[in-house]
Amino acid sequence: MVTPDYFKTFGIQVMRGRAFTDQDNAGTVHVAMVNEEFVKKFFKDKDPLQQRINVEELIPGVTKLGPYISWQIVGVFHNVRRAASARIPGDGDSVLADPWPDAEIGVRTAAILS
Repeated sequence: MVTPDYFKTFGIQVMRGRAFTDQDNAGTVHVAMVNEEFVKKFFKDKDPLQQRINVEELIPGVTKLGPYISWQIVGVFHNVRRAASARIPGDGDSVLADPWPDAEIGVRTAAILS
């Protein structure tokens, strides 16, 4: 899950289709973006923007996966290597304190050179 400005903020180029918008929310059709490698592997001779993927629902605080949810692919972004990230562990004892234990927050800042 990311905010609509995620791709722009981190300089991730959308190759086909579109990035997420504020109109993509819980009350609308579930939409997904995939990278070029995913397209090569799973949609070799198909238009990815005409495809849907089914993913089991993640439910906060529940270890078992929920039912499959269908997601419409709306965009394809270039392959990105994940940068190292600093982790701040939650207490792990409360769903309210740490509803997504593997969630991360990304922040892009201007470099300050001394």
